Amino acid sequence: MQNANRVLRLTSRPDGLPGPEHFTLTDEPGRALAPGEVRIASSFISIDPAMRVWMDERPGYTPGVKLGEVMRALAVGEVVESRADGLAVGAWVEGTFGLQSHPVVSSGQARLVDARLGSPEDYLTLLGLPGVTAHLGLFEIAGLKSGETVLVSAASGGVGQLVGQIARAYGCRVVGICGGAAKCEMVLREFGFDAAVDHSQSDADLNRALAEACPNGVDVYFDNVGGRILEMALNHIRDFARIVICGRISQTAGQPVHPIGNLGEMLVHRARMQGFTVGDHFHCWPAARQDLARLRDEGLLRTELHLLEGLENAPVALGMLFRGENRGKMAVRVL
Repeated sequence: MQNANRVLRLTSRPDGLPGPEHFTLTDEPGRALAPGEVRIASSFISIDPAMRVWMDERPGYTPGVKLGEVMRALAVGEVVESRADGLAVGAWVEGTFGLQSHPVVSSGQARLVDARLGSPEDYLTLLGLPGVTAHLGLFEIAGLKSGETVLVSAASGGVGQLVGQIARAYGCRVVGICGGAAKCEMVLREFGFDAAVDHSQSDADLNRALAEACPNGVDVYFDNVGGRILEMALNHIRDFARIVICGRISQTAGQPVHPIGNLGEMLVHRARMQGFTVGDHFHCWPAARQDLARLRDEGLLRTELHLLEGLENAPVALGMLFRGENRGKMAVRVL
């Protein structure tokens, strides 16, 4: 069947961790294109913490996925059929194409990939959502300055690994919080962090380790985790620190919500805490990508991509992400 579409639809809502049992895989015939539409052969699909939020009914900054719908996901692929001006067959594009092999989308839903800046894989990591998120969070939200101490949670993940490397490239001391000794070693050896702290220890030991790693306190805390780790980080902020709320993976998969008991530190240190999503800053994406490509070309940035093979393994990858089993940015290659 030419351009048949392999699709993963959300068919039940998880109470806790997501997994294959919440999806149904089907092969569906490709339909004819309407004017202004393109058919894409997805090559890589990003697996992100936000997908777990989209699986819920509760309100968020974007509507949840309805039962029976194609599961929402970001992807990079090649145009294989087109009835849209400006999107020729053979063009590489990115967008929210979902967990499917051959999505049909309108031209407005597909953004051209600039091959001069990087490969399709780069648009999953360095030049994609992780890299742009890291860059915008540090500069547009935190107003990063050279010489500051930057603390980042989930430091070995897709966003965290780049937060640390970008901050170091701009002259900052960087400390990563990771789950386990292996990931701490990874951010030190492979990404050049100045220090790494394992959060798999008691509150007292974690506080002590953070104090040792950040002896002069924290100017910018880039939070990808929320909950207990956010609370521990607040114990170490300096005056006028900026806390960037990028994600809260520890609080989005059915775990008990951790109450933050020390928000008074925000008052004592006249600190600022701000949440953000990259979708609010599309006007900044081109400049961010140019800077990220420059830093890569100067040898200051590298990325770790954890790929599973086959669309059918996307739910497996999502479960791995929430169990902390990923090594770097999680994604699947569509075969």
